[in-house]
Amino acid sequence: MELSVMERLVLISVLPAKGNFKNLAEIRALREVLRMTEAEKVELDLHETEGLVKWNPEKAKAKDVAITATGLEVLKKALEDASNQGEATDAHLDVWTRFQNVKAEAVEKKA
Repeated sequence: MELSVMERLVLISVLPAKGNFKNLAEIRALREVLRMTEAEKVELDLHETEGLVKWNPEKAKAKDVAITATGLEVLKKALEDASNQGEATDAHLDVWTRFQNVKAEAVEKKA
């Protein structure tokens, strides 16, 4: 699944820190595939300033990220939880909207 830098950062930010062992294993795998590599950080000039993550948008490219059907469900639930807890932002809305149209079968074929 092609994800932008912003989408990857938003998804990492909503992943829960706690859960059952099955979900924690999936969350760990998601963090691994969503995170920025050191090479990407350098290429994008990714840095944190005053609590905000910034990067050079001219260098930002979407990345094909392998997400399993279970991972997709974990991400959808994490986005729903952020909304239900009143913690959703405009950036979350864009990602949530996109993920509502993604079917597990489509992700499985690419993963």
